Amino acid sequence: MSADEDKALEQRLTRLGDAVEPEATFVDNVMGRVERTIMTPSPRAGRIRLWITRSGIAAAACLVIALGAWFARVRIEAQIADRKDHRAPSAAHAPGRAPREPVDAPAVAAKAKHVDRSVPSPEEEGQANRDEDADDLNLPKASRDLYYPARLSKYGYGTYGYRRRQAYPLLGAFQFAPGRPAQQAPTRPHTGTIAHWRFDKGRAGLAATSEGPLIDVVNSFKGTPLGEPAYRSADGKVGLDFDGMDDRVFVADHPSFALTKSLTLEAIIFYRGVAPGSVSRNCIVFRGDDRGGWDPYFLGVTRDGQLCFHIGQDTANSDYVQVLSPDGLPKGKWIHVAGTLEHASHMLRLFVDRKEVAVACATARPLATLDASAEPGVGIGSVQSGNWKMNFNGLIAEVRISDHARKPEEFLPYLGSRIIQGDPETIEVYFNRKQFETRLGGAVRVVDFDDIETTKDEPIAFDADRYASSCGIIITGADGQYVGRTFGFPEQFIPTSPPNTYAPGPTAPRNAKEAQGGHDTDVTFTVKGTPAAVAGFGAVFIDADLPHRGPSSLAVYDPRERLLAEEEGFQNGNGGRFFCGMVAIDRHGSPVPLIAKVHLTNGNSWPAVNVGEGVSLDDFVFSAPAQPPLWVQSPMLD
Repeated sequence: MSADEDKALEQRLTRLGDAVEPEATFVDNVMGRVERTIMTPSPRAGRIRLWITRSGIAAAACLVIALGAWFARVRIEAQIADRKDHRAPSAAHAPGRAPREPVDAPAVAAKAKHVDRSVPSPEEEGQANRDEDADDLNLPKASRDLYYPARLSKYGYGTYGYRRRQAYPLLGAFQFAPGRPAQQAPTRPHTGTIAHWRFDKGRAGLAATSEGPLIDVVNSFKGTPLGEPAYRSADGKVGLDFDGMDDRVFVADHPSFALTKSLTLEAIIFYRGVAPGSVSRNCIVFRGDDRGGWDPYFLGVTRDGQLCFHIGQDTANSDYVQVLSPDGLPKGKWIHVAGTLEHASHMLRLFVDRKEVAVACATARPLATLDASAEPGVGIGSVQSGNWKMNFNGLIAEVRISDHARKPEEFLPYLGSRIIQGDPETIEVYFNRKQFETRLGGAVRVVDFDDIETTKDEPIAFDADRYASSCGIIITGADGQYVGRTFGFPEQFIPTSPPNTYAPGPTAPRNAKEAQGGHDTDVTFTVKGTPAAVAGFGAVFIDADLPHRGPSSLAVYDPRERLLAEEEGFQNGNGGRFFCGMVAIDRHGSPVPLIAKVHLTNGNSWPAVNVGEGVSLDDFVFSAPAQPPLWVQSPMLD
């Protein structure tokens, strides 16, 4: 390299050093500040050192926990695999028991009838084996409730492992057993109700679908309508209409329905008679599959019209029991029917309208496991399948399945109920005025509005407290209170007791082109000027024939204005009358003055408006107002 080239290179390096020097100086300055910050004893530096120390400890703890869980999983999987590969069905392994061979579960169930009961059943033997598994895996007794058995072989009563009931989704190490995850049983409600279908919430005239009332209100078990069941009204109450031919509702089977001890089947029905062409029972509610005679339980009607409650494990071999009502069911009216099995006392009971009509001693218990290849499930209005002619002929308003033997006072009270917290526990809903008044002991007060002088055409206003001193009731319309004889439609608004019926203001012209006018009323109660409550209240709704335009309703509230219960969607014929009443019941089964306010909705317009749904009211029926229990007025209950 020449001298000129050396000089040129030296100049380039000098320029490069001048360009890099500022950046190097900047880096030196930054590193110096960091060093001074960490090394200088200041609060800020102390916080940084503390954060670094704690983070390191936490990371180390997590690593230790993860490694421990992983080692635990490996150990348990190894023991389970060892038991699967090396467990021999020998007397040495299970002292006192004969060797077990792999068997088919349905075959075992089919032969269960002929097994000597002095020898442990396959279920009992399987439970003993699962206990041995738990011992072999060294599961502490205090922790066994955290595990549930998981079948690890294809055989009906083969080897079992254990899975943790609630596994942590972010830590796979806590999935304690290999294989396909077992289905976790749902948590049952505290009330003991497995399912409750409210078909009375359907709209009359519409076909049933898989939504709304066909979804049970407790665990959301969905029913599928088959045939053409539709919602119909009878005596002012809506139910799902089954024609007795091919209408039915299918509900897929679920472990919650496998009730093998105590149970209750209930329904509110409008029975028309024996289904045409019926070959056996007309089922109201049924659980089973297509195998003939393998019917765990059902509630239905015989060809002679008798109510029948059946439970069984192997009907074909007479391992069942059923109880029949002595008389045929009444036709053409709403009734409540129920069957109960009490496991402890072995008693099978049958009820019609809460009255016990038959009883039997039941040694059999319902079959738990159904055949998955034979269309298992729950049927409403028939069996679960269309392969058997066992259809119910009539309307069903409600169906309820419970996992214990209910007492009559716990049944669905005739046509509806609401469960509320505290005491009372139940609001009974009545659609029969005579039954309502009887429940209140016959001592009721009635406001029929007939003491007000009216003309044929003009409605007359009256004060809200008109009946406060005589009956202890205050009636407040949305904008005034009115009574009239016909509201311009003498063929529709026919009073229960002539000449007057009631409607809340504001009024609206008859020729209105849209729904106008009042349709809301609040009712309160008083005793010598002091707010009070009643045990029961009811009213008559007149000409509620178009609920799809504007539903009528009755809602009751306690003294603290908490909603207790509400019924809506009342329906009757053109000019018909519909009664709805509610009674508050305490824990002893007696009426108690808890209803402090009632809200009434009569359609969606003034009765004279012929565009919307005009409904008038008559005969407010209620118990004597009294002071409510002290407990309900205390905020301590919230």
